[in-house]
This record gives sequence, C-alpha cells and structure tokens, in this order.
Amino acid sequence: MPLGVDINEYEYRVLLDLLKKGHPNATSKIGAGLCGFQVRAYPGADNAEARAFYAVRRDGTAEDFSYIKCLGVLFPGA
Repeated sequence: MPLGVDINEYEYRVLLDLLKKGHPNATSKIGAGLCGFQVRAYPGADNAEARAFYAVRRDGTAEDFSYIKCLGVLFPGA
C-alpha cells in the first residue's frame, strides 16, 4: 500500500469499528470525526522502514493508532 493514501471504503469501515470498540483512547483518536485512514511512515520507531495506521480527522489532523492494542482489548489473552 502506498504511503499517505486513504485506504478503501471497506477497510475504512473495518478499522473504524476496530478503533471504536477496542482502543482505550478511541474518543480522543477520533476527535470531531474521521474522514479516512492511511498507512504512513512511523517516525518514532527505531526501524526507518516502520509503518503505522493513522486515523485522519475531518480537520486535517492525524494520529497514529495501534490495531494490536485494539485486538488485545477485544481478545484478551489471545
């Protein structure tokens, strides 16, 4: 997937549902509403090739989120 490009509608719905149901900080990640999700380079990682999902808000801001954290909440111990 190219960096910085919105994912398709189906994947958007899946990630939005995952974020809403599983992320402990979903409300702050979503803010006033989302318009998309993108895969972007993750500047905080030790690996220069690291990638992360970013929730893109309607106001143009974006914040990374961990789908692994979401899955851990939904499926504890898995």
